[in-house]
Amino acid sequence: MAMRAVTLSIDVPNIEAAAEFYQRGLGFELRNKLAPSAYELQGAGIRIFLLLKESGSRPIPNHP
Repeated sequence: MAMRAVTLSIDVPNIEAAAEFYQRGLGFELRNKLAPSAYELQGAGIRIFLLLKESGSRPIPNHP
């Protein structure tokens, strides 16, 4: 049975600090800087999109 790929989007108030944490602390690799406010990292079979958002931002209404 094949494993499914896992993709996460994580809102962060400081994208540089978050990228450093995931790279140095957890061994993820920076794959792409999609924009100054969106980074793609990968590691341990997981793809993470870091999205720059202010602390306390609200989720998108009616988003599944």
